[in-house]
Amino acid sequence: MKEIYRPDIDGLRAIAVLSVIFYHFTPKLLSGGFIGVDIFFVISGYLITRNISKEFEIGKFSFKSFYLRRIRRLMPALFFVLFITLIAGFLFFPPSHYEKLGSSLFYTIFSLSNFYFWAQTNYFDIQSNLKPLLHTWSLSVEEQFYLIWPFLLFLVLSSKKKIYIFILIIICFLSLFFSQKLLSSNQETVFFLMPFRITEFALGAMALIFENKIKNFKSYFKDALFIFGLILIIYSLININEFSLFPGYLSLLPTFGAMLVILFGDSIFSKYLLGNKVLVKIGLISYSLYLVHWPLYVFYGYLKFDYLNHLDISILLVTTFVISYFIYVFIEKPFRLNEYRIYQWLKDKTIQTFSISALILLFFSTLVWGNNGLKLRFDSNIIELTESIDEDFINRKFYLASNRCVIKDSMSAENYWSCLNKLSNQNVKVLIVGDSHGRDFFNALSFAYGAENFDFIQQPSCNAYPYKHVRNFYCFRDLKNFFKNNSNNKQYSHVIFSSHWGGDKIEISKNALEIINLAKSLDIVPLFVGNTPRFTQPIPDLIFRFKKIDGLDSYINGFLDNDNYEKSVYLKKFMKKYDIKFIDKHEILCPKNMCTSIIGNNKRSIFFDDAHWTISGAQYFAKKLKQKYKNLKIFLN
Repeated sequence: MKEIYRPDIDGLRAIAVLSVIFYHFTPKLLSGGFIGVDIFFVISGYLITRNISKEFEIGKFSFKSFYLRRIRRLMPALFFVLFITLIAGFLFFPPSHYEKLGSSLFYTIFSLSNFYFWAQTNYFDIQSNLKPLLHTWSLSVEEQFYLIWPFLLFLVLSSKKKIYIFILIIICFLSLFFSQKLLSSNQETVFFLMPFRITEFALGAMALIFENKIKNFKSYFKDALFIFGLILIIYSLININEFSLFPGYLSLLPTFGAMLVILFGDSIFSKYLLGNKVLVKIGLISYSLYLVHWPLYVFYGYLKFDYLNHLDISILLVTTFVISYFIYVFIEKPFRLNEYRIYQWLKDKTIQTFSISALILLFFSTLVWGNNGLKLRFDSNIIELTESIDEDFINRKFYLASNRCVIKDSMSAENYWSCLNKLSNQNVKVLIVGDSHGRDFFNALSFAYGAENFDFIQQPSCNAYPYKHVRNFYCFRDLKNFFKNNSNNKQYSHVIFSSHWGGDKIEISKNALEIINLAKSLDIVPLFVGNTPRFTQPIPDLIFRFKKIDGLDSYINGFLDNDNYEKSVYLKKFMKKYDIKFIDKHEILCPKNMCTSIIGNNKRSIFFDDAHWTISGAQYFAKKLKQKYKNLKIFLN
């Protein structure tokens, strides 16, 4: 059966893929560009439902032909990109990144990469820039949808019982309901997993259902609804961002907009806005553009080893389009349209071709994954140094036991206070409040003066005082009441605030001053600890890039983050103004502006990433601290 071609849908595909590309390349320019994926889901829901329904009407639908078409449509270009990505990883990635690439490729072949990335990352995490296959999560969601939707649709079409349609509607509403319900506590789950995206595909199917019902609508009414749909998409692209509670109910803005745009595709505005030649041509290569752009961005950024400027973005855009056009012309299109004899033969042997290609990729991905990213590619001294970093990272939580309370964003009030109240040893007079950098400082103080002398309250990704985070959760909520309760018991004499001081300087000053005044009013002495020296690249990456031990410290210093240092200098001046003791990590670790990164005759790294300490790093800082402050009493005074 010949598919009905709609150029406006290719135009909508172009908007979707360009939104994603511009979001990834220039996130500040288009904060909601990631909703392009949601638009793709709506388009897929419409096209798959339309094609199955048409074939069913003329009695030619078969599951076998459906899945063979899906394989021919998706797999050739995907497998080609996976193969090239694997080669690029071998040439450019250090073992740790290459090992992760191998494991993610393994899951991608089985259409399970969404589960893989859900289990290990936040889509908006900065470490995502080192995951070349992160974008395949959406392909896995779509492929999982293809496993259930044809069967549900077949059940509805082959039976005259309306109960099945009712069940289908209930499934869609439940998907949306639970998507919203779990959003605040499990946003990654809702974002990555297919059951919470069914509604988006279903909106595409609804566009097909309503097509016949709107044929008699007045043209001006169609035009108005088409424009309204486009406005919803544009509004979403501009106003939704990484901190929005998305998908959930908020996803209805772009997806309902996409449904209206598809439904009223015969609008005169659609012809000019979506059906123009430029957008249609981009839409035709949209799948290849989506596959190519992210691995290219990851490897280009990794090799540039610096922030990407406008020229870099321009080079990336041009290269993405050139490679994508090549893949479309020589891989995508021939496999679908039988333009060459060899492709016809491969198409006739779809299962065999797909299986052999998948097995080859599985072999190499398993080889990379199972052999620690093929680390033998590098010098043995470099491997030994980086392995010591991994070992130290495993032991990093050495001192973190009963004298610590870790606050989680989704903690109930009961669990929150239960966590705080376990810090009730009257002999402990010093409390440390902080994030993961506070944890590093806690380790250092424990090495220097004994872990039994400190309690520690930690909340990841938070400056060390109560405030509302941009991700819509509260940092150190009720900390003030905790101080007041403990003041009544005369437990703590000193509180040390230690974190990565990020964000706006004025906001930091305001919140810090509030907590300082509270502590002083309760006869608790506050101390503040400055930022840890931070680098623009993870230390293991810098080690693998330099490829030798001699001169490594000097090389690493070239990547010191000056903005991070300036915030620490600002905080130091602020604390001096209010006569608050300030521990300057830069002063201790970076005398004469030369930071120490590699220590000892056995060459151990102070850092395991761009700023966090290894156990060796905490021990080194503890040694320097004791040289400056002989005992805890001197340190506190």
